[in-house]
Amino acid sequence: MYGKRQIMKDQSTRNASLGKLDSYRTVELNATETNEDDNPRDFSAFKTEIEKATAYLRSELAKLKTGGLDLEAIEALKVNFGGVGNGGGRGREDGKREMGRGGAGQGKERNTVMLGDVAQVVPKGRVVVVMVAEKEHLKPISTALQSAPLDLAPTSPPSSSPSSQQLEIHLPVPPTTTESRIAAARQAKTKGDAALSALQRARMTQKKRLRRQYLARKLGPDQFKAAGKEMEKINKEAATVMGKCVEEKQRGLMGG
Repeated sequence: MYGKRQIMKDQSTRNASLGKLDSYRTVELNATETNEDDNPRDFSAFKTEIEKATAYLRSELAKLKTGGLDLEAIEALKVNFGGVGNGGGRGREDGKREMGRGGAGQGKERNTVMLGDVAQVVPKGRVVVVMVAEKEHLKPISTALQSAPLDLAPTSPPSSSPSSQQLEIHLPVPPTTTESRIAAARQAKTKGDAALSALQRARMTQKKRLRRQYLARKLGPDQFKAAGKEMEKINKEAATVMGKCVEEKQRGLMGG
């Protein structure tokens, strides 16, 4: 009996020690989670999100053109090979296996790839050339180009052309027009609106953080008000920078 009591006592002691250890870990975890709220003037996370949104806006604006073709959009087109092998290991055999698992619909989806994975898209003067790797790919890729909402007009080289050009699809580059300039300027505005939305989300996150500090009594009323003003100042400056990026791009697109 003495041995059993001693074992139970030792077990109880170990459990108590583990409980204290868990409590210490919980306190350390909570301290780690709340450290970010200790400094009411720490806007580093907010500024990081602003920098990301601004950089992304600039990269998207740089892609806009008044004429020509969007090469990235062409490369991203989905090409359905159906029963034709796509040259990337996902051809007819994979389609059959997929159909055996879940029907014809899944096989069709499995045999669909992006155009850029099976062909090269190269600009050559007033023509964009889609260089196809295999002859059986010509028809599926041509179908994808014709059905794309990009105003493409794919043509094949004359039969008298060299054999090296028989695996090419030519896309004439449309000229720059007033309509294309206006459309590009509208796209610039859309990109700017998306960046402002990202800025608004970052602002709301920062505002909630300040509110959390205030409710936890880490900020007094005056500190809370001052931090809020600083946050709004940073937000306004960021919105101004984004707006100027869009305006400059629009002026360039419209020839101003």
